[in-house]
Amino acid sequence: MKNKILHVLSWIPTAECPTAGNFCLRHIEAAGLFSHAVLLTVHRDLTAKKRKIEVAENENYTDVKIIIPCFSTGFSFLDKPLNKYRLFKAYNFGFQYIKKNIFMPDLLHLHVVLPLGKMALYWKKKYKLPYILTEHWSIYLPEDMRLGKNKISKKLLQICNNAAAVTTVSAYLQQNMQNCGVKNHFHILPNVVDTQIFRPQEKQSFDKKQILHVSTLTDSEKNFSGILRVIKKIRTQRNDFVLNVVHDEQVPEFEQYVKENNLSDTVIFHGRKTEKELSVFYNNADFVLLFSHFETFSCVVMEALSCGTPALATCTGAIPEMLSEDRGVIVPPRDETALEEALLYLLDNFSRYDAQKLRDYALAHFDLKAVGRQIERIYENLLH
Repeated sequence: MKNKILHVLSWIPTAECPTAGNFCLRHIEAAGLFSHAVLLTVHRDLTAKKRKIEVAENENYTDVKIIIPCFSTGFSFLDKPLNKYRLFKAYNFGFQYIKKNIFMPDLLHLHVVLPLGKMALYWKKKYKLPYILTEHWSIYLPEDMRLGKNKISKKLLQICNNAAAVTTVSAYLQQNMQNCGVKNHFHILPNVVDTQIFRPQEKQSFDKKQILHVSTLTDSEKNFSGILRVIKKIRTQRNDFVLNVVHDEQVPEFEQYVKENNLSDTVIFHGRKTEKELSVFYNNADFVLLFSHFETFSCVVMEALSCGTPALATCTGAIPEMLSEDRGVIVPPRDETALEEALLYLLDNFSRYDAQKLRDYALAHFDLKAVGRQIERIYENLLH
């Protein structure tokens, strides 16, 4: 008999930001291969007159959406606590619906600690429902200063430490969570790649070598400005390559830098792409380039390997666990001299990498079934 698992997402993909938490959804799809999975989410809707529920059957899980009207008193100091309370009520309504109409969960799977961790803690106390936490968030890392170095709240630690187990997408994230005071049973659980979308395809022919960068272009994390400085330097030595940039948001200062430094024929901005479109970019690339200050995992490296494309990236997050000498090149964060040397090397040696071996590695480690089996083993150990 399959385990009955209720999933909740702290990060929910939206029409405005379709990549938010999309890697969490892939974990749910993987888990749903071997368990009875239900996803509960709450959405605000400008057109909704009252609360309503929508239930849909996806291939690997049941999707339960609670739609609530947008609410505003006109007083900002009141709106925040009132909307938090309405979200709390909506999630409880959804939980009661699932208990009555689908199942009483054996286990709650919380994806990212906040804000939904507060619901997980409440349900554990009220219904004796154990929960497992899968963490992707970089706030535990000393390089991510959004909360200050290691300034993790007591509430966050309480949620982490009350989980039946914690999974992280890299050993690096686990180590830093422990450094912040999280004391729990840890499991390393990599992200999932859709190997049917991100797969080798016929490569187009180009006059110049093709480098690909995929990111949000958030410079405090992705250090795209460092990439541009190194590209500018290499461009004075050779003109046999193009850097294609696929990105979520427009960043005018980067586009201005490219114009001012006469790099418009070398650095090409392509904007946001669908996964299928992105797969074409991976396949046309000779290698992928990242120069991040920090990562917890790196879906970009994983997707590139699944397409048979090598990568040049920094030694952070799960990247050292994914990239060996036969899959790409690793450089230290912020070391622009090392990046320049590695770029020059790869521009002349990218063809030495075996695309099928890269693909085989991705299939063995990041395929839906491979990760799904890992998740099911964790569930079994906790429940039985």
